[in-house]
Amino acid sequence: MTISSATRKAGPFLGNGVTNSFPFSFKVFSTSDLQLIKTSAAGVDSNLILNSDYSIALNADQNNSPGGTITYPLTGVLLQTGEKLTATGILASLQQAHITNGGNFFANNIEDQMDYLTVLVQQHDEKLNRAVLASASDLTPLLGIGTAASRASKYITFDASGNLSLAVTLPSGTLSQGSIVSFLGADPLIRQTAAETAAGVTPINLTYDTEFIERQGSVANYPTTDNLSAVNKAISVNARRIRSHDGDFKVSAAPTNPYGVEFQGSGSLLKPTAYTFPQQLNTYADLHKYFIGREYLFRVDLRLSVSAPTSGTPMGIFLYGDSTVANSGVTNPALYAQTLIPTLGNHKGLGCQLVVTNRGVSGTDVSSLTVIPDLSTTTDFIIIKYGINDGAFPAATRLATFATTLRSKLAAIRADSNGSLPHLSILLMGPNATADDVQGRNEQWYEQLRGIYVQAARDYNCAYFDTYAFWKDARPAANNWMDANTIGGQTNVPIHPNNLMQAWMWGAVMDFVFPETWMDPYRGNFLQNIPQAVKTYTFASLSTAYDFGVTISRALVADGWPVDGSLMTVRHVNSPSWQILFPTNPGTQIYQRQGNNGAWGIWFSEDTVTPTLLNSWVAFAAGEDVKAIKGGKIVTVNGLIKSGTTTNGTTLCVLPAGWRPRSTYWFSCPVSGGGHAQISIDSGGNVIGQAGLNATFTAVSLSFEAVN
Repeated sequence: MTISSATRKAGPFLGNGVTNSFPFSFKVFSTSDLQLIKTSAAGVDSNLILNSDYSIALNADQNNSPGGTITYPLTGVLLQTGEKLTATGILASLQQAHITNGGNFFANNIEDQMDYLTVLVQQHDEKLNRAVLASASDLTPLLGIGTAASRASKYITFDASGNLSLAVTLPSGTLSQGSIVSFLGADPLIRQTAAETAAGVTPINLTYDTEFIERQGSVANYPTTDNLSAVNKAISVNARRIRSHDGDFKVSAAPTNPYGVEFQGSGSLLKPTAYTFPQQLNTYADLHKYFIGREYLFRVDLRLSVSAPTSGTPMGIFLYGDSTVANSGVTNPALYAQTLIPTLGNHKGLGCQLVVTNRGVSGTDVSSLTVIPDLSTTTDFIIIKYGINDGAFPAATRLATFATTLRSKLAAIRADSNGSLPHLSILLMGPNATADDVQGRNEQWYEQLRGIYVQAARDYNCAYFDTYAFWKDARPAANNWMDANTIGGQTNVPIHPNNLMQAWMWGAVMDFVFPETWMDPYRGNFLQNIPQAVKTYTFASLSTAYDFGVTISRALVADGWPVDGSLMTVRHVNSPSWQILFPTNPGTQIYQRQGNNGAWGIWFSEDTVTPTLLNSWVAFAAGEDVKAIKGGKIVTVNGLIKSGTTTNGTTLCVLPAGWRPRSTYWFSCPVSGGGHAQISIDSGGNVIGQAGLNATFTAVSLSFEAVN
């Protein structure tokens, strides 16, 4: 049978989310002779797998009715809009017929082999139709491109003779914008976008993606071209971010950016100042974490775990840095770093004394860092803060000098036997923002430092606190949260934190180094108000069952407490404890007790009773009633009475049970006329005038220890 069709490809079939059956009409010998290719909406091809991704039903008579039907997918999502399927032949280039001498053979065997060869030719034709070919009129085209090694990192070009060759760089003028637009004009990335059309913006350089400021004509040639208009255009047509390639882009003013479109990329937006160095407007500060590497403060946590909360073994801390570490600008000694850090540690309830030595020296840079002499077995933690004065070095070399010096210093520290990670925690503090446009200690300098610090922190197992990013804008800081200096004619230059920023800066560092919940196992100043549903304590609970600090909890009679109420327990880290029980019912006595090393003492309470006067005795005046006050075990009875029976042995009143002494006690009490009456109280609580009672007035004044 003849093969009457030269086609060896079916499709591409366009997806619509409905169709799953796709026909083809060229002859195949088996289902494995066909390859199905899926093209994604993004234009990416992938070869599908027979009987896994798709199946083929062949027509029974491939001679008279060649082809069949492809079913895709076998399971899952149908071919969607924007996706394509293409079927091509993949017949193996083999000759598998064996014809013997003198034997019988049939004509259809010969025909099948001829068909097989025809199919192979068609497969090659289909591939050649997609190839780049030299013109037939070229007599001897040279199209070889050499070995992989010889063509690596090179471009394919055509030489002056029109032959294929390789070049390291493209010849000047090889690709013009016009030729690129002509070739790629249908690509949505380089056409005028709908947003550009709506904003009335005509892109200048269509070779850039829509987010790049270069698309709108920006040129990285500071200080020549003013790119403000181009940047504003880019902002107006991008809702979330704009980008740039590497380089310095001049803008004469801050761009108009009411919606906070982010500026990303490696380029810098530089606004000229009246001095040598420009102000950088774009910043990484809003894009990154301010702290990294908390895990490297292992030694800090180890010291706390060993010391806290009772032993109080000191933590040795050293500070190194420039004038901002040496407390320049700070007028309150209580806010000096070496004083403030231990104070904040106490506020956090750390059971470990922070002993801080400040090695900060004004005017120094990272080359002055000298740590090795301070390293010992009692040095647990060092904080290093340089970078401000390093910015005053020559602009061409300052960044490399800073990076090289910082890394060499850290390498030396870590190489010391007392400077390894198990023995020493290191915190790198980036410089705080300053606005010195004369010496270049401004945003343009600080924006370059983060990468150096981050890499050094990771390479040398240090934590990093990005001081600059935390308080990025120093421009309005002079005389507010920073000091004000005059440098080279520039006035009100903020350099040093004042009292306010000093508290901000070191407070933030302490929160990073000693985060509150992380420090719970090592703290001694808890203040807890625990709901009854969460936890209750019994009367028998030892003082050691309570956390250090103040615990407010529920007390219930059912748990052994004298009354229902609120219980406040104070436990000091050195064991002494104290409890006060406030009864639920108003007017009821308050209980208290003290404890130490787990055990509690007896309850003390203070209460008042007013016993009934007997035998015609009454209060001398309003408010002079006989009252008994009980504090713990001590009972005090006071009052002024008159008009009663004065016979020796007269009972004046009776105290209730629990307010009575172990045995009888006698007291001498003043009476009218300057004399004294003898009044006793017995174990039955009877207060008796034994002698000398005076009806005009008799003062009752008794004090004793109650036992029943």
